[in-house]
Amino acid sequence: MYGTDQYKMRTNNFMRSIFFAVFTVLISLFASLFVAELIVRLAWTPPSILSTQQGEKHPVYSWAPRPGISARHVNMEFNYGFSHTAQGMRGSTLFTAIRPAEMEKRILFLGDSFTYGIGSDDGKYFVELINAALPEVEAINTGVGGYCQRHQLAILDTLGATVQPDLVVLTFIWNDIEENFWYKFPTFSTAADGSLIRTDLTVPDDFDPLALRLPQKEIASQDSLWRKTYLYKLFKEGLRGFRHRLFGNSKRKIQTEAQKKTGWSITAKLLRLIQQRSNAMGAQLVIVSIPDYEMVDPVKGRLKGQKMLNIAFETELYMVTDELGIPYLDLLPELKSRQAERPEEPFYYSMDRHLTPAGNAEVATIMLPFIKANLALDK
Repeated sequence: MYGTDQYKMRTNNFMRSIFFAVFTVLISLFASLFVAELIVRLAWTPPSILSTQQGEKHPVYSWAPRPGISARHVNMEFNYGFSHTAQGMRGSTLFTAIRPAEMEKRILFLGDSFTYGIGSDDGKYFVELINAALPEVEAINTGVGGYCQRHQLAILDTLGATVQPDLVVLTFIWNDIEENFWYKFPTFSTAADGSLIRTDLTVPDDFDPLALRLPQKEIASQDSLWRKTYLYKLFKEGLRGFRHRLFGNSKRKIQTEAQKKTGWSITAKLLRLIQQRSNAMGAQLVIVSIPDYEMVDPVKGRLKGQKMLNIAFETELYMVTDELGIPYLDLLPELKSRQAERPEEPFYYSMDRHLTPAGNAEVATIMLPFIKANLALDK
């Protein structure tokens, strides 16, 4: 009996010591994390905390810039200011259906985040630089991050039909192919009379693409308590460059040659529809392709950790535009030559891979003669 009680006592003491050891380790761990969190909060602010939500849901375009805001977008590579008009477009100009009398021509820019000008302050991205060089021309920038030709066609079919541009400039990026392949909406078909029909939804009869709007409330974070800590944000945002160099980027949406072929087939059909819709409103469509950083600088811009089947797209795009008879400007040769002449001034952000202010300036300079020629301007 005595031996049994002694065994139980030893077992209980052992379990108690294990419990207190684990408890001590956990308390030490939480205390260390708490101290580390305080140190990080005193020394560093996550870029996401300094940034304002730029986009919001849109009933016709899926998503769009939040209207009527002026704020900053910050990450580990850039810190730039941006303004959106109450019509939900980047810039400061409010547009009317009728072109102002003092303006000779009107351009509608279609594109994604490159056209929007991510990474550059207001007035420092190529759409506004081109507009500043052509004071007699009104430029409407509808570029939005994540847009592909599906969204651009939705913009053209509504806003384009309202403002009746003289020239439609579509800026094409390599990932347009995979976005056209990946996204299933918006979708369109052609009626018997050649008109365009939106098939995934019915655009309300009273929808006014130039209406003044108020921004929706910012979406409240649904992250867990851990994901809201600065320690987590330090790993996710602050160490992004280290992870990028070590592991490369995530996998892309197009992984096989068959998917690439399908992506090009969808893209060609969408470009044909954009051309038809432009022609129907009396506008000339032109396409300008902006290459990836790796194509401009194969050493500094090399992508790690993924195989980019559609990164060199210019030849295929030339074939599509040639077949459709769409004027096409390939920026790759000139950008590559100019970057080689000034390697100390990168035209792209290495991780984010958007154009720097210097890159935007070069793109504007190269595009300007092409745009003037297609607008038939005397100057």
